[in-house]
Amino acid sequence: MKKLDQSHFIFPRFHLHFPSRVSDQLFMKKVIFALFFLTACSNVPTLPSLTIQRAAERTSEPLVAKFEPSIPPPPSAHDGSGRSPSANSRTVKSLSDGEILNLWVQVNNRKDSLIRSNPSHFWAWMNKNLPEEYKILAEYQGQVVADAHYFNFADVHGKSKSGLALVDVDDSGVGSLYLDFVRYAIFVKAYMKTDLTKELLDAYKDGLEKKDKTLPDYLKSAVSKSRKDLLDEHAQWVQKNLKKDYKLDNKSLKIKGLKDLPDDIVKTGEKLGKLLENSGKAKKVYDIGYTVNDSGSSRGMDRYWFSLLTDKNVSSIYECKQLGDPAVAYYARQKNHNERVADVLKVYSDVETDDSFVFPTANFSYWCRPKHFDFFDRDLIEANRDKRAQMTDYSRYLAYWMGLKHRQQPEGSQLLDALKGVDKKDLHDKTVDLLLMYEEEVFKIADKK
Repeated sequence: MKKLDQSHFIFPRFHLHFPSRVSDQLFMKKVIFALFFLTACSNVPTLPSLTIQRAAERTSEPLVAKFEPSIPPPPSAHDGSGRSPSANSRTVKSLSDGEILNLWVQVNNRKDSLIRSNPSHFWAWMNKNLPEEYKILAEYQGQVVADAHYFNFADVHGKSKSGLALVDVDDSGVGSLYLDFVRYAIFVKAYMKTDLTKELLDAYKDGLEKKDKTLPDYLKSAVSKSRKDLLDEHAQWVQKNLKKDYKLDNKSLKIKGLKDLPDDIVKTGEKLGKLLENSGKAKKVYDIGYTVNDSGSSRGMDRYWFSLLTDKNVSSIYECKQLGDPAVAYYARQKNHNERVADVLKVYSDVETDDSFVFPTANFSYWCRPKHFDFFDRDLIEANRDKRAQMTDYSRYLAYWMGLKHRQQPEGSQLLDALKGVDKKDLHDKTVDLLLMYEEEVFKIADKK
């Protein structure tokens, strides 16, 4: 039998001739092994795997405080040209159509509820399906609300100033400024059952141009209050919802006590309470409650409630809400939760406070904040949704405020220049068309569900 000539091996797509020297043969074999290893690694998806772990998917690992980033931070906002550069280096690989469909959360048949509950679907869909003609506007990236709607904004109060703030940062982070506006316009259209996109876009541009606008009636009363007013109001609410010995009134708060819950929930809550004390965030934790959100984009995420004495010796009720990766993680790379939330609130709060904080642990991160800590009456919005003039005024103001906050960021002025470069009517029509394109997709899904 003829002896096989081992100096000639044929691999798929490669014809490799090994030299006869043993050392050279060993070197080339190592090169081939490295090539196969890199090929295998190239199939790993570039989208950061989501850290969301629902209540039914728990881990028994010990809960300890741990501060470390899970995803590299995005690069700096600008290169020397002033363009939006690094949109490419922030990009994550788009999902398949089937994977995007699996993100859809069907909550009820109200269109505005469906939009509010599906920010992840929106950002994943736009990452894959945004038509080329819109990319010149969508390339300008910065801190975005990501899930802008009426109920995610409220009043905030500092020692000498009050204003408006984003009060839900679950899905916020780095993303397209223009698409941030588009998502808000989609929600308003669904909620108001009429298309205000052109008016909202004009108000948004006014914000980008830093024009002055007065607060709408729905916000004036809340923002006119002082920090002292807020603390007094909060103290009264806390007193109403605590029993003797500072125990939570679970029935009035619509939460559960730990005693009737599974051991893993109890142990996590107790350890989180100890960590709050040991870190100095709370001088004393008196009682712990628990609930799981049953709707929206944070459905299934743990929420622990604490009756505690703050580091300022004030009795308070805090909620620590489990964080998963934000919706914009389907669109761009994000920082770790601690940095992400800090960056977002630095932009989307008229007043800087230390009322809320992110508490990272080995397993999860929690966003902790005092409950019932604003004057904004969300029920007023629902009660007056048919009052077209007032609601239109309110809708326009939030679009304007988003424009103001986008302009505070380096790429806001670049986006404004890009918007000015498009004929006003064409810009209106193209933005309306983009809304229709997304609506046609998602409400078709909803009808099938």
